[in-house]
Amino acid sequence: MHLLRRACHAAALLLASTICVRPSLVRAQSSALTGALPLDLRVGCGASTPYGGDIAPPSPTQVTRSYWFVVEHPIAQFISLHFAEFNLPKDDVVVIRATKPDDSETTQLRYRGSDKSGAFFSMPLFTKSVTIELYTSGEREGMKASECVGFVVDEFRFLAQESVLGNSTKEEICGGGDDSNEAACFRGQPQIYRRAKPIARLLTQKGRKSFFCSAWLVGCEGHMLTNHHCISNDDEAINTVFEFGGEGDTCDVKCNRAFGCRSKQRFTGRLIAADEELDYALIKLDVNPVDEYGFLQMRESGAELSERIYIPQHPSGWGKRVAVKTDDGEFGQVVSLTRGGCAVDQVAYYLDTRGGSSGSPVIGWRDHTVVALHHCGPCPNTAINMNKIVPHLRARFLLPECSLSSDGPDCQCSANI
Repeated sequence: MHLLRRACHAAALLLASTICVRPSLVRAQSSALTGALPLDLRVGCGASTPYGGDIAPPSPTQVTRSYWFVVEHPIAQFISLHFAEFNLPKDDVVVIRATKPDDSETTQLRYRGSDKSGAFFSMPLFTKSVTIELYTSGEREGMKASECVGFVVDEFRFLAQESVLGNSTKEEICGGGDDSNEAACFRGQPQIYRRAKPIARLLTQKGRKSFFCSAWLVGCEGHMLTNHHCISNDDEAINTVFEFGGEGDTCDVKCNRAFGCRSKQRFTGRLIAADEELDYALIKLDVNPVDEYGFLQMRESGAELSERIYIPQHPSGWGKRVAVKTDDGEFGQVVSLTRGGCAVDQVAYYLDTRGGSSGSPVIGWRDHTVVALHHCGPCPNTAINMNKIVPHLRARFLLPECSLSSDGPDCQCSANI
């Protein structure tokens, strides 16, 4: 692994009171196995690169770009920076954007001193090169004289792993080929397509790697349900991106690649509850998107043996797919309610899944409610029965509003009535 870093300081030609830092370039050429590389980017706090806010701008109202830095990787799927420290005056801002003006990634991230502090991952930008810019005002209002002003970036992530699970428990294709289909292929079956809309593709930061998972809106208040092995604590929840609408416009559009058919609908949230034994995590999104994507409801009695089921999912971080039929051309069904392996008394089926499908809903055909939470393999793939998860949430007074099938399909949040 080689990291090449160059930085230089130059006095500004027009604004002699401002320090300019010419771009530094990090070219990372390895660590494809982990999809992460260390950085040592320090601005302020005694670092060799001074904080731009130490130099007053020409006028009190002017915000000046005092620093910029480029990070890139030739095989990056995305770039997400880890800020180990972040402490800026309230009006100063760090901007992260794609380096090339004609890049397809047009999102610009803005982290202000007034709304961010401490350690966090930046939202991923889907590009191979990003530019980090620091804009400073010279004001220190609200900052203590003893406080260290600046930021530290100690790592960046650029590739996601297909599955959190080890090979022995990884979800898999059952039979000779993948019999799931692009979500758009079910537009002519509105009962299925409607239940696929609340499914999100997750990019979560766990340990030293980034992983794909799936999750779904449960109830009308903006809650997401996924697996505990996808999101285990609040730090992982805060640093997870929930992407809705990641699918093709038509059945002919192929999204079978990592981050295939991306959308701009990305959200963050906070952990409400998690249980390792039942392998679930309940998250509340910072913004409630149910008006656009709808929500699913859980069947309290859980799955029934031999009932027909289907699974909307984001396998391998691909665009959204739905598994309806098995390798023999038959409709998927529950083949066991007592399957062992990853847990006791699991719901089992031969519908196709992959790493990244973890957290998907197993939906009963007869009433289109969620009967189990998909979480494990190998074939037959398995899920945790909803007749275990629902009582666990109820006992903790954590059931989201309108989250049960008994609430009725037309249930509305009390806040909207």
